[in-house]
Amino acid sequence: MLKFKNNNLQLSIESTEAESTLNVPIESVNMISGEFYYNAKYFSDMLKVIRGDVDVYMTKRGILYASNPVSEYMLTNSKKRSVKRKSKKTKKAA
Repeated sequence: MLKFKNNNLQLSIESTEAESTLNVPIESVNMISGEFYYNAKYFSDMLKVIRGDVDVYMTKRGILYASNPVSEYMLTNSKKRSVKRKSKKTKKAA
C-alpha cells in the first residue's frame, strides 16, 4: 500500500507471514491524498529497475509513473485484497 502524508510516503507490505512499513521522505507538488494498492511482484520489479533519485507522477486514480534519466516504469493500482499463502499439495503414498 502507498499512503501519501505530509512530506513523506508510507510504503506498507502486508502478508499472512510478515508485515513491514517504511516512510520515505518526498518533495511533493500538487499532493494527492488517499491509499493505493499495487501487486507486490510488479512493485518489486519496478524497484529493481528504477534506482537513485526518482521522479514520480501519480494520476488521481492511482496510476503511478516512475522515471529517472535511464528508465521509465508505469504501474496500475488494484483493489485491496487479503494475501493468502498457497498451500502445498502433498502426494499420498500408494
